Amino acid sequence: MSDSVNIMMKRKLDSIDKVSLAEGCVIKQLEVADAEALSNLYNAAFGFDFQTPEWVIKEMLDNPQVKAVYGIEHDGKLVATAAIHIVPEYGETPELHWVATHPDYRGEGLGKAIVLYTLHEMKRMGFKDVLLITQPERIPAIKLYLSIGFTPEVGNDEDK
Repeated sequence: MSDSVNIMMKRKLDSIDKVSLAEGCVIKQLEVADAEALSNLYNAAFGFDFQTPEWVIKEMLDNPQVKAVYGIEHDGKLVATAAIHIVPEYGETPELHWVATHPDYRGEGLGKAIVLYTLHEMKRMGFKDVLLITQPERIPAIKLYLSIGFTPEVGNDEDK
């Protein structure tokens, strides 16, 4: 696995499917008070052991380039998340960022629900399209993104 290999995908925000949530689930915008829960979710979802609550506050919840971080709670436990990241190099297009679902809750449609919710929020904010960057080994995530209308960006013949 190479750190330099990434896949960029884009999608228009004109038509977005309705968000469907399982019973016992709620979506909310995360705040500094949620830093420990978000740190725990990132570490569980990505196999990290270094996303501390302090890192989460600095890089996600208190970062001016991050417009919002949303989470799905199931019976009070944070189980899925996604963020809206503004990257100056991308111009007017926000990045769908740090999408994660707790391993114990995968396959229940929570990743799709949090992504769709975040897309609706981007549209509500006035954005016209969105991009994301992922890695080739994240096959379930790529399948999800393709299923909801993201398309890979091909920069040159080498990317095809």
